[in-house]
Parts: sequence; C-alpha cells; structure tokens
Amino acid sequence: MGGKNVWRGWIFLWLLVMGAGLAAAVTRADMARLHELHAAGDYGAAIEFARGLQANEPENTDLMVILAGLHSLAQQPAAAFDWLGRAVRAGFANYPQLDRDADFDTIRSRREYRELHHAVRRNAVREMEGKAITLKAGEWTDLELAGETDLPRVKVQLSYDYAQLKIRAEVRDNHFRDGHRAWRYGDGFTITFTAPGDFRDAYSDRFHAYGFCLEKGQPQAVLINHDNTYSLRPVDELRPRIETDPAAGVARYHITIPWQHLYPFHPLLEKKFGLNMVYISQNDDGTRRILQYMDDDHFDSERVNVRRYAPVILTPSLTSPLTAAGVLPQRLVTAADVPWRLAVWNPEEGKVVTRLKVLDEAGRVLAEEAVTHELPVGRTWLEGKLSLPAGAGRLTLRAALNGKVAWADDFLRYDLDLLAKVEKLLAAPVAEKTDPITATSRDTLRYRLTRLRDEIGRFTGRDDLAAVHTQLMDLARLQKEYETHGFVYSRPGYLLAAFASPRDGSLQPFSLVIPEGFDPKKPVDLVVALHGSGVDETGFVRAAARLFAGRQLLFVAPRGRGLSDWWMGASEQDAVDLVRLVKGMFTIRRTVVSGFSMGGYGVWRLAFGHSALFDAAVCVSGTPVPPGDDTPENDMRRFVGQGKDLRYLVIHGTADRAVGIADTDAFVDALRAAGYAVTYHRVLGGGHGDFNVGELLAPWLAERLDKPVN
Repeated sequence: MGGKNVWRGWIFLWLLVMGAGLAAAVTRADMARLHELHAAGDYGAAIEFARGLQANEPENTDLMVILAGLHSLAQQPAAAFDWLGRAVRAGFANYPQLDRDADFDTIRSRREYRELHHAVRRNAVREMEGKAITLKAGEWTDLELAGETDLPRVKVQLSYDYAQLKIRAEVRDNHFRDGHRAWRYGDGFTITFTAPGDFRDAYSDRFHAYGFCLEKGQPQAVLINHDNTYSLRPVDELRPRIETDPAAGVARYHITIPWQHLYPFHPLLEKKFGLNMVYISQNDDGTRRILQYMDDDHFDSERVNVRRYAPVILTPSLTSPLTAAGVLPQRLVTAADVPWRLAVWNPEEGKVVTRLKVLDEAGRVLAEEAVTHELPVGRTWLEGKLSLPAGAGRLTLRAALNGKVAWADDFLRYDLDLLAKVEKLLAAPVAEKTDPITATSRDTLRYRLTRLRDEIGRFTGRDDLAAVHTQLMDLARLQKEYETHGFVYSRPGYLLAAFASPRDGSLQPFSLVIPEGFDPKKPVDLVVALHGSGVDETGFVRAAARLFAGRQLLFVAPRGRGLSDWWMGASEQDAVDLVRLVKGMFTIRRTVVSGFSMGGYGVWRLAFGHSALFDAAVCVSGTPVPPGDDTPENDMRRFVGQGKDLRYLVIHGTADRAVGIADTDAFVDALRAAGYAVTYHRVLGGGHGDFNVGELLAPWLAERLDKPVN
C-alpha cells in the first residue's frame, strides 16, 4: 500500500482479495475508505479508522499488519512494532508480503523489525511442517481442504507410482456450474506443485500450477503458471474424469498427472516435493468460496511470484518394477561431451544392462554405449559422459534398461560464435541520424541478444529448452536478414521485436505479425492489439492475426510492463509511443486499436485519450472501469465525449463471469446517447471470450477498411 503506487501493499491487496469473494466481516467499502485515507497521506485518520475495524475483528492478523504499516508511515516505530508483534503472536505467517510492502521501509533496517520478520518466517515454517503429507507408493492418503463455510466440503485422496501422481476428490456442494477456467471463475481445482527443497523456506518461486474443471460440461485441464510465467494453456492429455450428480450435490474428480508434466521432478530423483490444493466454488452472484489445504492468499496472484506449499514425503514400494529416471546436469552444452546421471530402481538383485544413445532431431544415432551393472535391490545412482560429434542442434539422450526404453531427455548443443557475431554487428558504427526502421531493427537485435544471454545464464533443468533453441535460430535468421536488407522486417509472419522508449531509453518488447508480400514502402492497414491480464502479447497477437490471414493487415502488439497494470502509466505511454513509431516506420493508411479483457479497457483509454492515432476501435469482453479501482481518472465513463470521431465495435458475452456485462451495457447506452457510432454484439450465453469473435468482427472490419481512404 502507499502513496501513488496502489500496488504497494496491504490495503489494496485486501481490496483485491475481497473482490475475489473471500469471506470477511470488513466490507469492501471499509477497505476502499482506508485505501483512500492512506493514498491521501492522512495516516492519523487511517489509523483511527483501522483501529475501529480491528476492534470489531480483534483476531484479524491482516488488520494488525495494516495498522503496523500505517504507524510505520506515521513515523511511530514503537506502535508499528507493537502491532506487528501482535500479528506474530496471533500466527501471522505471510513474510513475502512484508518484504513487498513499502510501508515498512521506514523501520525495515531496525533490529526489532528483523526479529519480528524472523518470527513471521518461523510461523510459516511451523504451519508448513504441521501440514506435511506422507505418500506411500500404491496406497491412498486422505486430505481435507478447509474453508469458512459449511459447503462446499472437499475430501481428497492422493497416491503415486513411478509413472504418475493420482488424485481423486469428492466435492459436496449445493450447485455445480459449467463455468470457465476453474482456477479463476468457476467450480474446480487449482493444484500447485513446487520444486523439491530443503523445506526451510515456506514459499517457493519454482512451481507448476494446473487448473481442473468442467467448461460447458466438458472436462478441462490447463497449465496456469510455470515458475511465474502465466500460460493459461490447455493440456488435453491431463483432462480429468469428472462425474457430477447435481441432485445429490456431489462431484467426483479423477486426475492423473504423469511425472513428465512436472519436469524435471520424478520420485526416483527426489523423495519430496511441495503441494497445495485449492477448490473454488462460484456463487450465483459471481462471488467465490475458496477452500485450501495451505492457506495462501496469493495462490492465483499475478503480482506475487511465490506460492505456499505443504511438504510431500514419498515412500517407495519394493514391488515397483525395474525403471529409471535421469537428469542432465547440463542441458545447454558447448563442450564435446554431455554428462548424465541415472537413478535406477531395481526390485531384485542382479545384472542390469544400461544402453545410452544420443539422437539428433531426425532420430539418427550420433553416439551410444552399453554398460552392464550388478545392482542391489532399491535405488542406485549411475553416472557418466557421452562424447558428441561436431555440430550444434537439439539432441536427445535416451536410456534403456535390459532393452526397454526407460528415460529420455533433450539437450541443446549451441554455437557460442553466433552471439559474438551479433555483438560485433551491433558494435559497428552507424550514421548519426538513423531512420526508424534501421534503429528499431538494431533495437530488436540488441533486445533479442540480451534476452538470450540472460536466459542462457539463468537456465535450469526446469526451463523450456525449445524456447532457447527457437531464440538461437531466430537470432541467426535476424542477423542474416539485417546484414542483407539493413532491417529485420522483410520476412512475413510473427516477429518479437523491441524499441527504445523515448521516455526512459529502456528497450521495450513488442510483437509484429507481418503479412505476405509486405513492402515497408507500400500502404498497409494497421491493427494494434492489446493483450489481457497476466499474459504477454505473443499468443494474443498470433490468434488475432489468424482470424484475418487473407487480409493485408499489419498487426502490432505492445507488451504491458507489468502485464496486469491495465494499460495505465508507463504501459499506456509505451503503447502510444509504439503506434507513433510504427506510423513513422511504415506507410499506414488506417489504424484500428483492439483489445480483449484488460486489453478492452486499454482500448477505451487509448481511443479516448489518444484518438488522433486511430480510426476505429474494437473492445472484446472489456470494461470501462478496472475492477476494484475507485480512482476517478481511471473510470472511462467520466470521459464520454472524447474519441467521438472513431467507429467502435463492442463484443461481450452475456454469461461472462470474469468481466460482467452490466457495465458494458450501460456504457454502450451512454455512448450512443452521446452520439457515438457503436456497433454492439451481446453474445447470448457467451463467456469470457469463448465465442467466435472472427465472424462478428470480419464484416465490421471489412466495412471500415475496404472503403477508399478520403
């Protein structure tokens, strides 16, 4: 909380949590008033107001911490330490939030604060240790998720073997909705798996988060987040079996997760990992009831990069068959050999023949060796190195036990000379006044080189090898393209580019989709695509371009600096700067700004605040005011009258549970009453973008773009 930065800390966080529907006696209006006093710097009044709230909820540790932060801001350290100490004694355990809350900056260096911070950390570790789970291979272990209401009630059972983790759950509730995306909007599970650790830290920034639910009656599995990167990617092979009996108020989930989906974790390699399970039930009014195994306000946060977990201890079974799992200490290789380690589970003492092969992408064997070992019962570690032939590329190491393939993993051998060549190219002198096409081409090369170096430098076995391989190939192509043409925009298709911000000089990434036959000197229509919350623009702009593959359109998509900052501040400025830059690089006829969800709100900001840049605007599943934001200048309903020369298309589903349609209905009515040209499609039964946007957009866009330019 604090000052001009509404993301700073506890009060605004509470507004977000309450907006998610968590039960609280303190009302949203109470917290909004507290936030208003805090933002105005009236800490005395904020303390008095918070004391009144705390008196009604004397066990509420969040209010104690809010009071501690307010006293810290008011330069009253003794009172701040008193309230923080009360929170510690009441069991407060959320030390990552303390670390992020700038309200404590005035006392952070004090010995008393450090001691209290350690005590909060001890609370978190004790809670975690008290929730430890022991799983025995082939047996079922019971868990129960806790909540603050009688319904839903959720009972879970876990089991595992060396092939997979198995989960079955029984949910008792008074309704089961065919909602959208269980982790956020509907009924279903969010399950977070954290990487193995020593369990001295109760939070982890290495995790997989999956969502399991029914969507329109069909079971769905989605990878929500991997190590703080939101993907929201369906994983069809993990779709659960879900049986519902609404009359009895029962739903049964059967979830199976092969270990390769939690790569590189495997029970043979590690005997422990972390787990949290959350069940979400949506009420008829859109609020949610949330049950959790480990209490974590941030289980689906886009602003906090750690998750709580309970330790899971794995106990093997002597009846498990002969199997193996391996690990490559290095998956990015520049040397002439590749080291490997293999854990072999042997159910009976005897000889085991281990055959290792290195294959290229075409399946050709480049190297191999076979070794016979006399192995005892249980797990045995084997290790060694395989020599590699000359050349770079993505390769696979495969291990077979007694003739049966047991494990395989990919690695990448790459050429360090490529990075040096691009570095040399960028070091070459250029003209003092460089045209924007050349300048942004160099910015793109510099950004791509820096990004690739950073990813190689921090690469771990959990990271996406294919992404690094793609970046290496892209960088080689961009280098040749620049050397041949003097710019990097000659090839049709997707391009991740960058430009130097004229405001702070930072390199800001953006995406382009270049049409077939594109000539930078010939006129082209431009579509500006604004992505939604929690994800970047890469997938969104590709999907937008696929809708109109037959049209000669140039797509450009800025990337919000915070991904979830609602196209305000620096992100809004970047979007405006980028549109101006692209118009200076190419010959643009007409420009359409479009956006989905959070990006739909961004459409209203750009269309109203920078209307001279655009000819038309498309808002899909958007809103004129960000949820939970009471700041007048962020409410686009206050700016009706601006951007009136544009033509607008608005599309919204009537059953949208993420961004309700009511505000859009009222806003469209207000715009039409003010004389705006608005085409509005209310998609009956449509959810949050789960309808065919293309068939609604195509005729409207054709009418806007196919007419001659005046």
